[in-house]
Amino acid sequence: MDCNCDSGRSIVPVSYTGWAVAEMRAIESERRDALFHDVLARKLTGDKGKELLACLQMTDEFNFEMVMRTKVIDDLIYQIVRSHSDVVLNLAAGLDTRPYRLDLPSQLRWIEADYPGVVQYKNKTLADDKPMCQLERRPVDLSDDKARRDLLRQVNGETRQGTVITEGILGYLTEENVEALARDLHAQESIKWWITGVTSREFASWMHERIWSSMNPTLAPWIQEVIRDVMTPMLASSIQSRLAQQGTEFFRAFGWETAAFHSFISEGQRLGRMPPLTWPSKATSGLEQSGIAILRRLDS
Repeated sequence: MDCNCDSGRSIVPVSYTGWAVAEMRAIESERRDALFHDVLARKLTGDKGKELLACLQMTDEFNFEMVMRTKVIDDLIYQIVRSHSDVVLNLAAGLDTRPYRLDLPSQLRWIEADYPGVVQYKNKTLADDKPMCQLERRPVDLSDDKARRDLLRQVNGETRQGTVITEGILGYLTEENVEALARDLHAQESIKWWITGVTSREFASWMHERIWSSMNPTLAPWIQEVIRDVMTPMLASSIQSRLAQQGTEFFRAFGWETAAFHSFISEGQRLGRMPPLTWPSKATSGLEQSGIAILRRLDS
């Protein structure tokens, strides 16, 4: 698979984490007790996701959190779409395949927004695959304030009750970026629901230690770049600290209240899938405060 891993690439380093996530969805899909099945994951990830996970040497650590995250968001989408929403906007969609693998209403509009290189890659790779709903992809750099606001205003004018997903992007943004995003989403009156993740300080700290310990000079340059410039700063970012301290109450100041919060540990208990026994207590306890929140407009 050609991921344009050179100095002029169109796939930016942060997007490579999506290759690892797709590989983990493929691994889960191959289990006899799989909680979901993603037949397109490996088609999208090729060798890059497998290579990144192998170098990090922590497939089990990543996989539990990713599986719970995926399953919870899947279930929330079913609940919201069937009773409330007519448009879903997935910001920084990466290699997500929900429009293809979920049993969604055919009339539902699903909009993916991501870097132009990611959009181009998905359009090409999945050209022969048919989504279950009305799928659109919009190339946009979400850190660009004008481009992000233009996208949100456009979507706002095309929906009655929209739902936004930010599955894994918040940790890669600055605190100011996240605050601006929360305000921008609330400024769009038709956007009623926001599904996002929260990671506790304990879990982020442990993951930071594990990822950094995987760094060595024999790794491929693109993997070193992902670890050094993307994953390590993300886990140590100020927004991670703020969200760890305040949880979903962080969003109230920007017009969003918590409709529900699903911790990864609680979901693991409900689904009969718990973290590996080899995990230290620090990691497991950290996941008790980590999970997926569904936020609702305060003025709804």
